[in-house]
Amino acid sequence: MARLQGGPVDWLAHLDSDEFLNLSPGAAPVQDIVARAGAAHAIALPWLNFGDNGHGAWPGETLPAFTACEAAINPDLVKFKSIFRVSAFHHASEHMPTDPRIEAPLAVNSGGEALGPGNLLGPPRARYRPVDVAMRGGAVVNHYATRSTDVFLMKNDRGFGTGKPFGKYHLNSAWHRRINRNDRQDRTILRRWDEVSAEMARLRALPGVAGAEAACLAWFQTTRQRLLVPDTIRRWTKALSDERP
Repeated sequence: MARLQGGPVDWLAHLDSDEFLNLSPGAAPVQDIVARAGAAHAIALPWLNFGDNGHGAWPGETLPAFTACEAAINPDLVKFKSIFRVSAFHHASEHMPTDPRIEAPLAVNSGGEALGPGNLLGPPRARYRPVDVAMRGGAVVNHYATRSTDVFLMKNDRGFGTGKPFGKYHLNSAWHRRINRNDRQDRTILRRWDEVSAEMARLRALPGVAGAEAACLAWFQTTRQRLLVPDTIRRWTKALSDERP
């Protein structure tokens, strides 16, 4: 964050590799969302959880392969990501900007409606309030936290995305059942797939990129074969009666 201060970046979104911004036709483009925010300092983006789509093994691409999601965003459980003004904050967590540089930072939903005054003050959190207002506006973050079963289980070897050790990515756990939602089909993000596919082709044509990708896939396959043996899969699978969602 400190390196960005005073530079050309006005607004920033911290999205992980399993998160993709999805704008409804009435909300797009991002420039319009920022314009609707007016003088606000952060814009709330609710998660929409996508499930494994029945894939036990990694199919190769996220967006076209994982189109099953939760029936509707659950206001009791939803977490948020943010688009925020870099100049207004010292730091950011994975969900929200933190440690504001100004006295009373303002948050809005993606339609420009104001949210509560205390959302951006205090310790890091993952939910904007009032939740029902924060969920509105037409922009969501498609959250592919499970993807295929092999990818999900291998997170136990990786740990948290932040690098901290964590070995509780268990099939049938309360968290797994909460986010592995396959209740309906949502293919709206594929409106942009041709553009995404063209950009991936451009990147793969850069010197060294295709080779690096092939090496990563080979590592993935070798690691999967080593890790996901029957005893380990059993250890990383909970009986359905162990936890409540």
